[in-house]
Amino acid sequence: MALLYKEGTTATVGANVRVDHLLKNALVEAAEEQFLFPLASKESIPLHTGKTIKRERIEPMISDKNISAEGIDSTGKTVKGNLWGSSRDVGAITGLLPEIGEEGGRFNRVGFTKNTISATIKDYGFFFEYTDDSMQFDDIVDLYQKLCSEAVKGANKIQETLLNIDLISVADATVVFAGKGATDGTRKSLGKDNIITYNDLRKLDRKLTLARCPYQTKIITGSAKQDTRVVGQGRIAYVGPELETELENLKDQFGNPAFVSVEHYADAGHILNGEVGKVGKFRIIMDPYFLHFAGEGAAAGDDTTIKATGGKCDVFPFLVIGDDACSTVGLASSKAGKFVINEVKPGSSQSVNFSDPFGKKGLFSIQFWYGFMAQRPERIGLIYSCAHA
Repeated sequence: MALLYKEGTTATVGANVRVDHLLKNALVEAAEEQFLFPLASKESIPLHTGKTIKRERIEPMISDKNISAEGIDSTGKTVKGNLWGSSRDVGAITGLLPEIGEEGGRFNRVGFTKNTISATIKDYGFFFEYTDDSMQFDDIVDLYQKLCSEAVKGANKIQETLLNIDLISVADATVVFAGKGATDGTRKSLGKDNIITYNDLRKLDRKLTLARCPYQTKIITGSAKQDTRVVGQGRIAYVGPELETELENLKDQFGNPAFVSVEHYADAGHILNGEVGKVGKFRIIMDPYFLHFAGEGAAAGDDTTIKATGGKCDVFPFLVIGDDACSTVGLASSKAGKFVINEVKPGSSQSVNFSDPFGKKGLFSIQFWYGFMAQRPERIGLIYSCAHA
């Protein structure tokens, strides 16, 4: 094992294994653990341009989000420049259609609203140290390779966790509270009667449709994390193992099992990582690391049939990410890969110093930049639900 860390040496059976090849293998293993990142588009901040990236968004003309005050209606009255906005009422729309009279005139002027969205990136990283003796005498074969692999997996999990938190935090416009409804519209009022139902899924689907969230979703694929492919057959939803069980037991509006296992509708080439099945118009991905809110619900009392922490119900999110809903932001760099990895090997010129004159210690560090931009937060849907124990 020591041969891996002594520069310029060759074993009797041939040349030493290269460390950079081991790190490449570790990255491949980490990619298999990604659940959320394939749905987020990628943006990069160029070097020497600060830590903030901005994007301008023009709101749809006929929408309540277009709040322009430049409008003139067909009678010459000053109104909002979005015609009938987001209304779907026939009576209201009929009187706001932009008809043109025989003599024309300054009527039916509309306006446009432009908003700026932004994201700031932060630097994250960690390191571990080891000794030359620990590598030579430890009973785990290829210990260094395994440690590097676990470090990269850990960095990958940190990124997934950051994205998980951001997605839940911005989904405030398209939210459904499961079951009989929250008494005050917050997570803290959810209890044993607030278990996800098929009707809750239909409510969320309706909200996402009104928010113009498409049923097809582009996902990031390929070893370079730049290729894309379109996934159809429903919107993509994420749950933890607790809600997976609840979904498997759901009945549709006709009393039939609502959950369709993945092997019944998808072939191996069209299954997403972690995909377990389909309910209604949602393709379900079970992420074993998916976050939840421990003890943020109502008091559970002595009820042992509900999952609870500290006497209060746990709350679990059912998260839907629509197409082009968000981007992750990193730093454009000349160094290849999503992580910047540095190492100092025992016995190298870098390891020999006043604090370690024999060069017996080595270290491995991993660092990355991360930021989050909610491009269309209305396409991020949430159902808050409790779950059976």
